[in-house]
Amino acid sequence: MDPVRVAIVGSGWGHRVQIPCFRAAGWSVVCLVGRDLQKTKKVAEEHNIPHAVDRIEDALTLPEVDIVSVVTPPHTHLSHAEKVLAAGKHLLTEKPFALDRHEARRIMAAHAASCQKLNRRLIALTDHELRFHRVVPRIRSWILSGAFGNIHTASLEFFAGMRAVTSQQWSWWNDASKGGGVLGAIGSHLVDLICFLTATETQCVSASIRTVVTTKEDENGQPKQVTSDDTVDMRMKQRTIQEEEMNNSYRAPHTPGTLQEFEARITLNAASFGFTRSAVYLLSDRGALTFDMDTLDATFTPAAVATGAGKEDESKHQVESFKNEIPKEVTDEIRQMRMGLYADGTVMLAQAVGKAIAELKELDAADASASSSSSSSSSSDASLTQHPPSLSGLGATLHDGSFVQCVLDAARESSQHESRWIQVDKP
Repeated sequence: MDPVRVAIVGSGWGHRVQIPCFRAAGWSVVCLVGRDLQKTKKVAEEHNIPHAVDRIEDALTLPEVDIVSVVTPPHTHLSHAEKVLAAGKHLLTEKPFALDRHEARRIMAAHAASCQKLNRRLIALTDHELRFHRVVPRIRSWILSGAFGNIHTASLEFFAGMRAVTSQQWSWWNDASKGGGVLGAIGSHLVDLICFLTATETQCVSASIRTVVTTKEDENGQPKQVTSDDTVDMRMKQRTIQEEEMNNSYRAPHTPGTLQEFEARITLNAASFGFTRSAVYLLSDRGALTFDMDTLDATFTPAAVATGAGKEDESKHQVESFKNEIPKEVTDEIRQMRMGLYADGTVMLAQAVGKAIAELKELDAADASASSSSSSSSSSDASLTQHPPSLSGLGATLHDGSFVQCVLDAARESSQHESRWIQVDKP
């Protein structure tokens, strides 16, 4: 299989994490795009990357680019995504997917329009890499098998001090108008994670969104107002949706009798001085599942074990463990990042996308052969936007990213109206 050739748009996460992770997955990073051309050239030289440009249009003219990873602030995602798709390149776009659900819908429309115009399939993913870590799909399959029973409560927590220091320099992350804040940066991941793990959709939201650290230092060391959030408390009503829908991985077949309806709570604090914690807790009629997102281990404790009951036949009440297995592709360099779930998931996402691109080449060749011997020369619009087999049900589609954006929009609206329950709009 030929290596996937990627252009990375944006610095920060793109340079620090995606370059080594994509390479670990067998990809070739062929171009960097950044606003500061000198800095971008320096990074490209350090990593032996052949092209460095300051305009995305220049990267899109390179014939060797297969896929573009957009890792820029959310307010730029719509413009970049439209250009990438119009150029006929595959797309991986960072979360949060866009500034709001209206922009998200425009990206979905751009994907469909480009596939139809070019009459070929284009992969377009929202970068929810947590799904790809080996532990996560195993937990999802186990839950959907019915082994966990009926969920009644879920809690997802993120505590970190990454935005706690006022002397930290002000950046776009502190600007709500550019999509900054912990709700978009981390909340988007956790909304996607609970929907993906349980194959449920969020029906309505009640949220309180605040800013604890209200100033940061600008480039001159002067205080500058922070307009984005750093603390979020959000309640979500989740429900299994049984009807199948194209390009929606939150709708998956459940074992009969295990359709879910429960309340989930997401707690985010990016200003927790000296305290770090990231975990998922699920409670069902059969026991409790704890997923430590720092160690990447998950454990299910049956109710009988937790209460001390059922000792007469402990074989029926075994503790289920989902141990983190670090794949051989995750290098020492990646482990030293201490990005855990996010870095490992990026490696595994890239591996899956590589297989999908190879599958698409075969499908396109088959379509071309079929069209040459048929009066019909085009595939259906729906099939052109579907994920190939290696990503189906695993990769976060644009529909999924747009749905998460609808949840974030509802949370913001709720917070503006004294945490009133707000119905989640549809993508």
